[in-house]
Amino acid sequence: MNGPKYRNRMPCSSYRPVFGSEEGDDNGLSLLRKVQLALMGGLFAFIAGSNFSLNLIKFNDRYVPEPFLVVWVLLSLSVFPELVPALRGMFRRPGYLIALVVIGFGFLLALLRSTDFVAVYGDGRATFLFVTGFCISHYAWKRRIEWEWLVLGMLATVCVLDALRPKIFEMDIDPTAVKVNMSLWAPVGVAIIGLRWKNVALLVFGFVFSVYFAKIAFFRIYYLGPFCIISMVIVWFVFLILGRWRGNLKFGLILLLLCVCGLAFGVRNFDAYVQSLSETASGRVHSIEKTSQFIDGLKAGDLSSESERLDSLNIVLFQPWRLAMPYGIGWRDSMDEVAARFSDLAVVSTMDSALLYVGFHYGIVVFYVLCVFIALYFRNCIRDNVGRYELVLQFSVLLFLALNCFLESGMLTMVPRALQFALVAGLVYQKRGVCGWRIT
Repeated sequence: MNGPKYRNRMPCSSYRPVFGSEEGDDNGLSLLRKVQLALMGGLFAFIAGSNFSLNLIKFNDRYVPEPFLVVWVLLSLSVFPELVPALRGMFRRPGYLIALVVIGFGFLLALLRSTDFVAVYGDGRATFLFVTGFCISHYAWKRRIEWEWLVLGMLATVCVLDALRPKIFEMDIDPTAVKVNMSLWAPVGVAIIGLRWKNVALLVFGFVFSVYFAKIAFFRIYYLGPFCIISMVIVWFVFLILGRWRGNLKFGLILLLLCVCGLAFGVRNFDAYVQSLSETASGRVHSIEKTSQFIDGLKAGDLSSESERLDSLNIVLFQPWRLAMPYGIGWRDSMDEVAARFSDLAVVSTMDSALLYVGFHYGIVVFYVLCVFIALYFRNCIRDNVGRYELVLQFSVLLFLALNCFLESGMLTMVPRALQFALVAGLVYQKRGVCGWRIT
């Protein structure tokens, strides 16, 4: 690597993972400091990161977390003043500023045509927190600052609060409305951190909560979580077999033992699990019947059951001229316009596909710019010698995130889902990789 083109690159011989060593160095933080950061993250999750807050923080029967978020920011900066320059640097990043400009453009465009300010503001608030959460999570691991424990506190607290939510608020988990109000990506984020730190407890924590939410949410999309964690573990073992056994053998053996025990337990209790889903109408329809219908249609080559999402993908990829004029944010008051503009297709709203949501509300140009940024990211990873197996691990997680975007747009319209999705995307979107390995 010679010449100006490679001047700022880090050769493999001097490469250091984000935490200082491949054994999970945490920069020498004291136990008290770790607890403080995790508690601040947990407080943030209590305010805006979990669906628990949707039932607790209300004003005139509307979710209003803004005053509490302002207090949280002021409290965090007073307790951790060293985060001020890190925040200042993040806010000065061109990508973050461009994203804020795009969100502001969609917000102003919506105000010019809509009288439903609440609907417009709700989408704008969720998208803003999505961008901010992504940047916080991304720079927590990229810049070797203390935010990693803050992010872990957020994700773990979200899992606990969402698990307690149906019991505390005496919710009936049978109605289909619950299907979009459970945590999907927070357990995956905890599992990613556990895999990165070689912490079996965090990995098991994430997988158990992911399976639990898939059971009580009664919606097929929640199975993305467990399958994503399983795919990460499989790829990690590929890493181990192909030369990364030094310093990882003990963790690998423990993880292998847990996988064998978990597989045996799952096979033994699979029928009981399916039976528990069949006991309720929502579980039977969303988790069993629709899944069976999709598999049968896939075998027969007939995916008419997914026509709405397939039509959304068709518009974005093959009919982009229909999205040339951005409509502005606010999916609730855009349903009439969607039905009129796509009357020849099965599309009902932009809530069922984040791809269509971005293309319709912000314009197809913004959608393709995002695709270009993602493509450039992978190109830079390959050019900077991240390692082909590390790229496989990143790609496996990003593939599940992309599939989530294909199936719904809740990460752009609902505050808790936006923050959870963004935190996990920020963990994965790293040139140094998920585990900090460079395999050449």
